[in-house]
Amino acid sequence: MSQISTPHRTRRAHRQPLCEQSNKRRYRDGKDARLALRAAARLRSKAAVADVECGWVVTRAYRCEDCQGWHVTSSPARRLPVAA
Repeated sequence: MSQISTPHRTRRAHRQPLCEQSNKRRYRDGKDARLALRAAARLRSKAAVADVECGWVVTRAYRCEDCQGWHVTSSPARRLPVAA
């Protein structure tokens, strides 16, 4: 007697909401943004081993003043002017 196989349920990927101003992914807190940075670093590492290019080149997280969430970016941090 053969068994009837049931199809596996696929989970829909969780999608972060987007910031209305920058249209970037909005992470709830700094910890989630840092986890995204670590995931990007792992992907870059795997891509380097496979000798392929990785498109996710984020390097730092920052707090958004518009949505009060966190975003990740590849641009360097802005330097504040030093008072004389």
